[in-house]
Amino acid sequence: ATLVKILALAPDRQLHREQVMELLWPDSAPTDAAPRLHKAAYFARKALGRKEAIVLKGDTVQLFPGGGLDVDVEVFEAHAEAALTSQVQEAASAAAERYLGPLLPEDRYAPWVADERDRLNLRYAQLLRTAHRYEDLIEVDPADEWAHLSLMKQYVAKADRRAALRQFERLDRSLRSELGVGPGAEAVELRDQLLAAVTEPDAHSAFVGREAELATLGKAANAAQSGRGSMVVVSGQSGVGKTTLVERLLTAANAKGWHTGRGTAADVEGIWPYAVVLDVVQDLCRNDPDLLDSLEGRYRKEVDRALAGDEGESTQEASHQRLFLSVAELLRTAARGGGVMLFVDDLHKADEASLRLLNYLTRAISGSRALIVGAMRMNSPDEVDRVRRALVGARGAREIQLPPLDQAASTRLLNTALGRHVDPAVAEQVWQVSGGIPFYISEIANRVDQDADLMGAQAREVVSTSLDSLDPDLRGVLQRLAVACAAFDTDEFVALADVPEAVAFDFLDVAIAEGVLHPGETGYSFRHALIREALGEGVSPHRRRAIHRDAGRRLQEMGAPSARVTHHLLQARDAAAIPHAIKAARQAASVGAHRDGLEMVSAALELADGADRIELLTIQADMLTAIGDRSAIAVYRTAVAESDGVAHRINRAKLARAAFKAGELQLAQETMQG
Repeated sequence: ATLVKILALAPDRQLHREQVMELLWPDSAPTDAAPRLHKAAYFARKALGRKEAIVLKGDTVQLFPGGGLDVDVEVFEAHAEAALTSQVQEAASAAAERYLGPLLPEDRYAPWVADERDRLNLRYAQLLRTAHRYEDLIEVDPADEWAHLSLMKQYVAKADRRAALRQFERLDRSLRSELGVGPGAEAVELRDQLLAAVTEPDAHSAFVGREAELATLGKAANAAQSGRGSMVVVSGQSGVGKTTLVERLLTAANAKGWHTGRGTAADVEGIWPYAVVLDVVQDLCRNDPDLLDSLEGRYRKEVDRALAGDEGESTQEASHQRLFLSVAELLRTAARGGGVMLFVDDLHKADEASLRLLNYLTRAISGSRALIVGAMRMNSPDEVDRVRRALVGARGAREIQLPPLDQAASTRLLNTALGRHVDPAVAEQVWQVSGGIPFYISEIANRVDQDADLMGAQAREVVSTSLDSLDPDLRGVLQRLAVACAAFDTDEFVALADVPEAVAFDFLDVAIAEGVLHPGETGYSFRHALIREALGEGVSPHRRRAIHRDAGRRLQEMGAPSARVTHHLLQARDAAAIPHAIKAARQAASVGAHRDGLEMVSAALELADGADRIELLTIQADMLTAIGDRSAIAVYRTAVAESDGVAHRINRAKLARAAFKAGELQLAQETMQG
């Protein structure tokens, strides 16, 4: 069969016999290959039913030398050549229909077909481009920016803004995963125009009563401008205005020409090592596509790998160290260009690996024009202590605690939100009910004219009541999203909403108009975490599990990271999480995120049995060993007791090594003797 394929693709369907033997039996001597060639030709003639199908004449081997044979590749090429020469759209489309898919897919790794397959794929792409079949072209080459941009323009011409923005999201995702770069200037400019048409100034972000804290942040920025880089953590209650405060500084940094990047931690989407830091770095590179090009090759390769979400398991234990060095070098490179500011929001939800990386970066930028600012809630003492231990200290980050507004500032904010002066008695009621939290003040402002008596109200009830006015079907969709994620692109919204696409787009428009969702550069998010939490509070436990199960399966179909899929399936108590958990845990271990991986493995062990359980126990013990936890010995013992065969012997050896390192020499000796 291979002989026939080679000859069918050869010019004039013939080759020198030594060429044929070299392709078929590259490791055989000519004296050994010659009889094999005659044998292959005999069986080919028999299969094809014609004695003249394969002719060995002189030094050549020919396929049907007398003619009478059609080869689909030749037919396609003839029509493609004519269509591309004429540049007629209809002819190109008709020629493209003659393309039957990648050449000889069953010979995927055969070297003799690779170049020809690539050439035909390229010819097919040229036809699709000429035919203006952009969606088909993207199927062939997901990173073809011209095709994505052309589709965006088509959607704009049809006044389909949502579809155009979704296409930009797909372009951004494809370019970053395939090439490690962001969209070009024309696509970004079109995206910005589309966002400007739907994004109005946020009335909820009125800024009052924070002059002192902003001045403190300004001093840190000035110090960074002078080459004294640092990290500052802004802490306070939920809704107190941490994000609004830092965004003021971020805007000022942009105005000065600094490189900037921002990201938000979201534990609702599961444990994903370095997730929020990579989110920030991706935004930094998105805002300045040339930044990566100025990075030294070895650092560029590591950053590209991380940003592309490469889930391959590293064979080098120091891969996380390379990541740390590479991100630090990226910041130093950006700092040399005038300055760099990173904003990490919801820091209290960050994974342990991200906190370690931020700790390292804080030290690495001490002599650079760089500033890292984090914002975290003070609602949970455990979360606050965790972040403080990781970041705040003698050589770590400084902390600015943001208190609630006093009554005077609360009244100013209320007047600003309403655009008029309110009765002092009403203003005092608002301050009492809101507790001086700016978010609640702004939300309550919407009810002042409707209900002057607010003294019996609770601030969180105000948010829930405003959501009750939403269409029930829309509210149901938003509840699904609130349980499943904090931020999402259009494709994820449509998939998780579980409604027809046209309905999903309508829901998206209404949710933005109602101030529930907020559009960003590459997707959407809830306008405030308190809104998402209020929606999630209305979901019963059994429905929550069903949402997680559906989200995990849909995200799996979309190619989401294993850690994200694992999180949802584990929340649903679905055993389908196990293979994803094993993959995600090994990937976490490969980048040094052992503590994050341990949380995932512990949850997965509750659902696993058989060989999967043994594998998870081994991974758990390996991670405990890596962080120096003596409980690894007990886990290895369990793995030894429950396993057999190769797994049993491997775990015995690991148990002996762990016992020896822990100084339990008798256990080590007994284990090895066994």
